[in-house]
Amino acid sequence: MAQLTDLLNDIREGNYKDANATIFDALYLKIEESIEDRKEMSEASDKGDDEELDDVDKKELKGKHKDRDDKDIDNDGDVDSSDKYLHKKRKAISKAVSNDEGAEMDIAKEKEKMASSQEKIRDLAIQMKKEKQRKRAEA
Repeated sequence: MAQLTDLLNDIREGNYKDANATIFDALYLKIEESIEDRKEMSEASDKGDDEELDDVDKKELKGKHKDRDDKDIDNDGDVDSSDKYLHKKRKAISKAVSNDEGAEMDIAKEKEKMASSQEKIRDLAIQMKKEKQRKRAEA
């Protein structure tokens, strides 16, 4: 209320510069309060978020959805097609990841073979060069 009284007094006296500064101070204060309120609401909603998915249980993932102990993967209170979808998706992702790891191992083996082949080629090239030099020296 003190700000409002100061504002009205500044306007009556024709002191518009001070009135403008008072208005901006009040607006910035209100904006800061609003931002703080939103931060608190966001933090509170993050802490109490019951909508999280269940952790991936690799043993349960190997079987079918109907064989799971906890079929409600998305914790929405019911078991429906979204839970089956999540089960299949997790299963496919874990399969793809395991295949990628195998592919990475194959790539590493191929790189090793390639490096050893390049070394052999380099050694053969050196031997051929020495052989040519030897033949030139004999001639």
